[in-house]
Amino acid sequence: MYIGPGFVFLAVPRTASNTITTLFLPQFGGCNTGEYHACCVPHFHRHKFTFAVVRNPYDRMLSCWYHLRRNDQIFNIRSMDFPELMQLLKDKWGPDGRSQAEFLSYSRIDRVLRYENLAEEVLDLPFNLDRLPWPTEVRNSEERPPWQEELQRHPDWVEIINRHSAHDFERFGYDRL
Repeated sequence: MYIGPGFVFLAVPRTASNTITTLFLPQFGGCNTGEYHACCVPHFHRHKFTFAVVRNPYDRMLSCWYHLRRNDQIFNIRSMDFPELMQLLKDKWGPDGRSQAEFLSYSRIDRVLRYENLAEEVLDLPFNLDRLPWPTEVRNSEERPPWQEELQRHPDWVEIINRHSAHDFERFGYDRL
């Protein structure tokens, strides 16, 4: 969670939250709180504009898998396949294992931005009075194929993500495969 003078950003895992909190939000003041992926806004900040970013559930779940595999020395999942990882996330890993809709169900959210449209949507945030742009140095650091290609190779993963993220598709208007 990142708390600024007039806003609260809820950092949903694997939705560009690190980029937002290190390259974009510092321009407006505030700081990260002790619990980066906290999903409940502290009562003394509940009056502030609260927002979050969501991401296409297929892309988000594959991003999580690639991220954890890339950091295998920490998570020790190199031998896991995607279905095993999803079960592990569901059973043990808190925020990463939740759907975005569940993660955002614990607090009032004034606006939900889409990862796919961040450069345009950050311009309309109420605290961005000077319409400061999304940082141009931002790029996707993940070395992986597009999620559509990955899911074509593994059609069973589609059903796993559809079950896990059913509320995300419904609440945020993403299309299911």
